[in-house]
Amino acid sequence: MEDTLERSEDHTNEEHPHHPEDHDGPIIVDHGDGPHFDREGPQLLRKRYPSPPRRRRKSYSSQNVAEAVFFSYGVSVFFGFTAGEERTIMSDCEAAGAWQHGQAEDDWEVEEFHYVYDRDVESPRIYNDMFTFKSRSHLFKLSLAHAIAQSTKLSVYESVMQESLALTSSFPKELAVTGHLQLNRIDALKMTGRLFRLRMDVNLIGGILDTPELFWSEASLYPLYEAINQYLEIGPRVQVLNDRLSVVGDLLEIIHEYIDQRAMHRITWIIIWLILIACIVQVGEVIARLVFHGIEASAVQSLFVVRGVRAALGK
Repeated sequence: MEDTLERSEDHTNEEHPHHPEDHDGPIIVDHGDGPHFDREGPQLLRKRYPSPPRRRRKSYSSQNVAEAVFFSYGVSVFFGFTAGEERTIMSDCEAAGAWQHGQAEDDWEVEEFHYVYDRDVESPRIYNDMFTFKSRSHLFKLSLAHAIAQSTKLSVYESVMQESLALTSSFPKELAVTGHLQLNRIDALKMTGRLFRLRMDVNLIGGILDTPELFWSEASLYPLYEAINQYLEIGPRVQVLNDRLSVVGDLLEIIHEYIDQRAMHRITWIIIWLILIACIVQVGEVIARLVFHGIEASAVQSLFVVRGVRAALGK
């Protein structure tokens, strides 16, 4: 179920000419790992702010609706809110325990788009980052929100991928120049774990490749979602991201082989030194026995000589 909140503004008695209406937004904010909702699927939020009673000929409250959609994989999409209102809503939701605190605000991935309403267009369209809707149907906005939320989440993964590339970019050159790599096993395992986590988020967990359930029940909206998906190049971007993950994965595999060989080389030398020490100990033991037996034989021979001298003197 969707919670609804509408915002309406007072209007004068002037007649409104027929022309497309430009709106700022939607604003898409990714919070990293949050928000995490107890309920599955996006949550749509509308708010109607009370206005003082005023005599007017015609109500245009439906033309000034601010909407927000929250997705379980950590993206919020806002239509028609100011930046301050967006932060207030997110702070209130976090204070109410609607989601867990994710990344710091400085680390948020924020994207801004524009949209207009034009009753003269035959169907919703996209041109030059401008979304044009024929009507104010919230389902159109929800279809748009699904696509751009997936694109925003993909942008987060692309940023993480860039950080991973920056961490590993010096390794091939270091191996080529020096033939050695100053990287221990723990750091290599951390990088491998981070890589596999990113791959799982992109392909299994993040929701980027999944078709939202909305379009199973509202099949007529799927062409709009697919058009926005193609416009934002989500499919090709996922393919490029997976290709980069494969390249970094191959590099980390080589690094692990190098670390294993280095460890085996170290173990081999340890074994050699242990064998050498054992040989030295054995040689020392043999020499000690020979010396001991030599001293003992000399002492026995001296004793025999003394006894012989005494026997001769006794005679």
